[in-house]
Amino acid sequence: MLVVTHGFILRVIMACVVLGKDVSAQNCEQFINKFHTQNTGITVIKYDPDSRLTPWYLWTWNDYAHLAE
Repeated sequence: MLVVTHGFILRVIMACVVLGKDVSAQNCEQFINKFHTQNTGITVIKYDPDSRLTPWYLWTWNDYAHLAE
């Protein structure tokens, strides 16, 4: 599945992926303020329901190598 979104929403989603059930308004806000993104960066979040640790995990964070310098 491909999802295209703005950086703010992406950081909220990432806070949920990283913090899981422990996510709160306060630590989500800290995550949003501390994790910055570049425009058109590619982030990949994978889901593995058979994982022993967590079904969601971060595969790639804000990769913008496809942009020319």
